Amino acid sequence: MNKAFLLLFLLAGLLHAAPGNVWHLASANESQIATTMRNPLYEIKAADTTIYQGFYKDNGAGGNQNGGTVFYRIVPRGGSPGAWQGVALGFHLNFPNNGNVQNQYWKAVIPTASIAATDVVEYYVRVTFGGGSPETTYLYGKDASSQTTTTEATAQAAPFSIRNRPGWVFHANNRNVAANDIQLRIKTGYIGPDNSAASRWATAGAVYHTTDGTTPAGALGVATGTSTATAMIFDGTEQDASGNGNAALWRATLVNVLNGLPLGAQVKYRIGLWNPETNDEKFADHLAGTDNSVFIHQNGQLGQPVLTVNGLNANYTTSKLYVDEIAGDSIPLSISFQPGEDNITAAEIYTNVNRRDRADLDANADGYPDGISGPDGSALVAGDDAHYFKAYDMT
Repeated sequence: MNKAFLLLFLLAGLLHAAPGNVWHLASANESQIATTMRNPLYEIKAADTTIYQGFYKDNGAGGNQNGGTVFYRIVPRGGSPGAWQGVALGFHLNFPNNGNVQNQYWKAVIPTASIAATDVVEYYVRVTFGGGSPETTYLYGKDASSQTTTTEATAQAAPFSIRNRPGWVFHANNRNVAANDIQLRIKTGYIGPDNSAASRWATAGAVYHTTDGTTPAGALGVATGTSTATAMIFDGTEQDASGNGNAALWRATLVNVLNGLPLGAQVKYRIGLWNPETNDEKFADHLAGTDNSVFIHQNGQLGQPVLTVNGLNANYTTSKLYVDEIAGDSIPLSISFQPGEDNITAAEIYTNVNRRDRADLDANADGYPDGISGPDGSALVAGDDAHYFKAYDMT
């Protein structure tokens, strides 16, 4: 008899410990409330922030939520977390509102407009129910996901947060090619108004790339499959008028990635940023275009020649360089040519750079100075130093 009583007691305890079917997907655009479940999602300096919480009521079969609380605290950069403060959840709406309620939404407002722009804001949600079931439930997690627990300490240890994960990531194919390297640049929100490194929302980043046609993969700086990971480097700031701070600039160089890459082959890459405090990695162009994009650099195309000078496109363009001859200035030129065909066996550069003293000569004896009517370039032999124009072998 005692054993049976003990078994029933334990079973009742286990049933009582079930959490409610509730959620808070901060970055999700919840169509039934016509907004994200945290609004504003990141731009919290300009306005107080509304936190929405969903409950699968199932016309009462899921329980009866009767309230709850959003607990938040402020964490100064380099300082200790403040005390948890609570704001009550209030009823928002039923969906559908026809007597057969499936989803129910509640909300509370955190006074973020009065919080310093460099301070991190952490929060979790407590949901209460009438009738003793479900048990009081706590929500915690990341921007795109939430978890439930019946233990408050679990939620406090891994709360939702703002300003210690990237707000947005903008790349939009911002890249330069120099010889066999590709340099990639992005900007992200945010860094504090004082531009201190400690106030960066994201403090680490990586580029995951492939050259074999497969989709690049990896997370938190570790590549998987055939991908290669390259660390990003913080590269300064750009003024931003949002009031949340300034944009942080980052760059990475895929060194020698084009060396030996066949004409028309592709470098595919993804760019991720994160903060080790949360390890919530966001991929370009997060909230600034297409989230988690795979960007592609194609190594030329058959039939499409590509000329670059010092990494800049020089197809049908004029590259102007300014030097002080009196001071003896010099500017190195790195010229890259992709002919757009796979049967080219030789290429030459044809130039009059540093040959102004030969402009008045008539080396080809056509009766005109070579500076006015030069010889046919195809007739020049690479290395021949007798003419106004000179040909150089490309390798």
